[in-house]
Amino acid sequence: MAGQQDRPPAPDANPDAGFSDTPLLPGLPYHVHDPLRPHPRAVRPGALPGQPPSDAIILFDGTGLSKWTAARLGTAAYTVSADPAPWKTEHGYFEVVPGSGDIATKEKFGDVQLHVEWMEPPGVTGASQNRGNSGIFLMGLFEIQVLDSFLSQTYADGQAGAIYGQWPPLVNALRKPGGMADLRHRFRCTGLSRAANAPDPRTLRSF
Repeated sequence: MAGQQDRPPAPDANPDAGFSDTPLLPGLPYHVHDPLRPHPRAVRPGALPGQPPSDAIILFDGTGLSKWTAARLGTAAYTVSADPAPWKTEHGYFEVVPGSGDIATKEKFGDVQLHVEWMEPPGVTGASQNRGNSGIFLMGLFEIQVLDSFLSQTYADGQAGAIYGQWPPLVNALRKPGGMADLRHRFRCTGLSRAANAPDPRTLRSF
């Protein structure tokens, strides 16, 4: 007596929702167009270009630094103070006060997508690393370089947008001083790999 032959599953009742009779995706528990695959959550984009999406945490709204505090960053032993952030705010932006130290967010973040807009002043002077040098530190340690490197010579892993001292930017797309720089950073801190139960490396992408 011949055994029952394997047959593909019956077509899904609602093809608009997906299909379960398609091939499995390599390394995943889902079929192509799987109706059981989790859907991404809905996020409302900003009403106007440049406005934040509905799920964004606004760290600076143009009026003050209430979500920031004084800090000393740049080493594994970085410190965050309870003192107010000592930088000045005016005309919808905040600005470094020379000699006042660093600032840090009061809220702590791990994996993060960060959108930053910054500008070097039109009259910036100096050479190489002495042209409006600052930085964006993730977890108080990993620095994205802020610098005027428009037509200004400096080392590759120290240009604006570089992971300072580690990786140069793919391109130097900086506007001349007085023009706004618009950077987005995607940072994943160390976790455990679900597949191998082993540490994943930190990854950082800037664009």
